[in-house]
Amino acid sequence: MAGQGRGSRDRRHCGPESDRSALIALGLTQIQGDHFEYVFGDGQRWLIEFPDTTVDGNTVSVRLAEGEYLRVISLASLIVDRVLQSTDGTTVTFDEAVRLVYATFDRVDFSVVEAEIRRRSKDLPEITGKYEAVMEEVARLRGATGSG
Repeated sequence: MAGQGRGSRDRRHCGPESDRSALIALGLTQIQGDHFEYVFGDGQRWLIEFPDTTVDGNTVSVRLAEGEYLRVISLASLIVDRVLQSTDGTTVTFDEAVRLVYATFDRVDFSVVEAEIRRRSKDLPEITGKYEAVMEEVARLRGATGSG
Protein backbone atom coordinates (compact mmCIF):
# COMPACT_ATOMS: atom_id res chain seq x y z
CA MET A 1 0.00 0.00 0.00
CA ALA A 2 2.97 2.30 0.14
CA GLY A 3 3.86 4.52 -2.73
CA GLN A 4 2.99 7.85 -4.19
CA GLY A 5 -0.63 6.99 -5.03
CA ARG A 6 -1.43 6.00 -1.45
CA GLY A 7 0.35 9.04 -0.02
CA SER A 8 -1.42 11.42 -2.36
CA ARG A 9 -4.79 9.97 -1.45
CA ASP A 10 -3.99 10.19 2.27
CA ARG A 11 -3.05 13.86 2.05
CA ARG A 12 -6.51 14.62 0.67
CA HIS A 13 -8.16 12.61 3.45
CA CYS A 14 -6.88 14.89 6.14
CA GLY A 15 -8.09 17.97 4.36
CA PRO A 16 -6.18 21.01 3.24
CA GLU A 17 -2.67 21.85 4.43
CA SER A 18 -4.17 24.31 6.94
CA ASP A 19 -5.99 21.42 8.65
CA ARG A 20 -2.77 19.42 8.97
CA SER A 21 -0.95 22.50 10.26
CA ALA A 22 -3.66 23.07 12.87
CA LEU A 23 -3.36 19.45 14.06
CA ILE A 24 0.41 19.77 14.30
CA ALA A 25 -0.02 23.03 16.25
CA LEU A 26 -2.17 21.07 18.74
CA GLY A 27 0.76 18.75 19.33
CA LEU A 28 -0.03 15.90 16.95
CA THR A 29 2.76 14.45 14.84
CA GLN A 30 1.88 13.52 11.26
CA ILE A 31 3.11 9.99 10.59
CA GLN A 32 1.85 9.57 7.03
CA GLY A 33 -1.10 10.96 5.12
CA ASP A 34 -4.13 10.99 7.41
CA HIS A 35 -2.37 9.13 10.25
CA PHE A 36 -1.11 11.10 13.26
CA GLU A 37 0.29 10.39 16.69
CA TYR A 38 -0.46 12.23 19.92
CA VAL A 39 1.55 11.83 23.12
CA PHE A 40 -0.26 12.88 26.30
CA GLY A 41 1.57 14.52 29.21
CA ASP A 42 1.72 11.19 31.06
CA GLY A 43 3.47 9.56 28.09
CA GLN A 44 0.43 7.65 26.78
CA ARG A 45 0.59 7.49 22.97
CA TRP A 46 -2.42 7.45 20.67
CA LEU A 47 -2.30 6.71 16.96
CA ILE A 48 -5.04 8.66 15.22
CA GLU A 49 -6.49 8.44 11.73
CA PHE A 50 -8.54 11.27 10.27
CA PRO A 51 -10.96 9.69 7.79
CA ASP A 52 -12.01 11.28 4.54
CA THR A 53 -15.69 10.93 5.38
CA THR A 54 -18.01 11.62 8.26
CA VAL A 55 -17.45 9.26 11.18
CA ASP A 56 -19.92 6.38 11.03
CA GLY A 57 -20.61 5.85 14.71
CA ASN A 58 -20.59 7.59 18.05
CA THR A 59 -17.89 10.07 18.97
CA VAL A 60 -16.39 11.18 22.27
CA SER A 61 -14.49 14.31 23.20
CA VAL A 62 -10.88 13.88 24.36
CA ARG A 63 -9.11 16.69 26.22
CA LEU A 64 -5.66 17.30 24.78
CA ALA A 65 -4.79 20.34 26.89
CA GLU A 66 -6.57 23.18 28.65
CA GLY A 67 -9.29 24.33 26.26
CA GLU A 68 -8.17 21.96 23.48
CA TYR A 69 -10.44 19.03 22.66
CA LEU A 70 -10.59 16.50 19.86
CA ARG A 71 -13.70 14.55 18.82
CA VAL A 72 -12.83 10.92 18.14
CA ILE A 73 -14.81 7.82 17.29
CA SER A 74 -15.79 5.84 20.37
CA LEU A 75 -14.01 2.58 21.02
CA ALA A 76 -17.25 0.60 20.58
CA SER A 77 -17.91 2.28 17.21
CA LEU A 78 -14.31 1.67 16.11
CA ILE A 79 -14.68 -2.03 16.88
CA VAL A 80 -17.90 -2.19 14.85
CA ASP A 81 -16.11 -0.40 12.00
CA ARG A 82 -13.23 -2.89 12.05
CA VAL A 83 -15.59 -5.88 12.15
CA LEU A 84 -17.53 -4.32 9.27
CA GLN A 85 -14.30 -3.95 7.29
CA SER A 86 -13.43 -7.59 8.02
CA THR A 87 -16.47 -8.72 6.03
CA ASP A 88 -14.32 -8.13 2.93
CA GLY A 89 -12.91 -11.61 3.53
CA THR A 90 -9.25 -10.67 3.88
CA THR A 91 -7.07 -11.95 6.69
CA VAL A 92 -5.58 -8.49 7.21
CA THR A 93 -8.85 -6.80 8.15
CA PHE A 94 -9.95 -9.74 10.32
CA ASP A 95 -6.63 -9.67 12.16
CA GLU A 96 -6.99 -5.92 12.71
CA ALA A 97 -10.40 -6.44 14.29
CA VAL A 98 -9.03 -9.20 16.53
CA ARG A 99 -6.04 -7.08 17.62
CA LEU A 100 -8.26 -4.11 18.43
CA VAL A 101 -10.71 -6.14 20.52
CA TYR A 102 -7.89 -8.01 22.28
CA ALA A 103 -5.99 -4.82 23.14
CA THR A 104 -9.05 -2.98 24.44
CA PHE A 105 -11.06 -5.88 25.85
CA ASP A 106 -11.27 -4.59 29.44
CA ARG A 107 -12.26 -1.07 28.37
CA VAL A 108 -15.18 -1.81 26.03
CA ASP A 109 -18.89 -1.97 26.76
CA PHE A 110 -19.67 -4.96 24.58
CA SER A 111 -23.42 -4.49 25.02
CA VAL A 112 -23.04 -1.31 22.93
CA VAL A 113 -20.96 -3.15 20.32
CA GLU A 114 -23.42 -6.03 20.13
CA ALA A 115 -26.43 -3.73 19.81
CA GLU A 116 -24.77 -1.96 16.86
CA ILE A 117 -23.79 -5.30 15.27
CA ARG A 118 -27.43 -6.43 15.52
CA ARG A 119 -28.63 -3.15 13.98
CA ARG A 120 -26.20 -3.43 11.07
CA SER A 121 -26.94 -7.11 10.49
CA LYS A 122 -30.29 -6.16 9.00
CA ASP A 123 -28.46 -4.73 5.98
CA LEU A 124 -25.33 -6.89 6.19
CA PRO A 125 -26.13 -10.31 7.70
CA GLU A 126 -22.53 -11.54 7.45
CA ILE A 127 -21.38 -9.00 10.06
CA THR A 128 -22.84 -11.18 12.84
CA GLY A 129 -20.72 -14.17 11.87
CA LYS A 130 -17.60 -12.03 11.57
CA TYR A 131 -18.20 -10.49 15.00
CA GLU A 132 -18.67 -13.95 16.52
CA ALA A 133 -15.46 -15.16 14.82
CA VAL A 134 -13.54 -12.14 16.12
CA MET A 135 -14.81 -12.73 19.66
CA GLU A 136 -13.99 -16.46 19.49
CA GLU A 137 -10.43 -15.69 18.39
CA VAL A 138 -10.04 -13.09 21.14
CA ALA A 139 -11.33 -15.61 23.71
CA ARG A 140 -8.81 -18.16 22.42
CA LEU A 141 -5.96 -15.64 22.67
CA ARG A 142 -6.99 -14.47 26.12
CA GLY A 143 -7.15 -18.07 27.32
CA ALA A 144 -3.73 -18.79 25.84
CA THR A 145 -2.18 -15.82 27.67
CA GLY A 146 -4.09 -16.19 30.93
CA SER A 147 -5.85 -12.86 30.36
CA GLY A 148 -9.33 -14.30 30.69
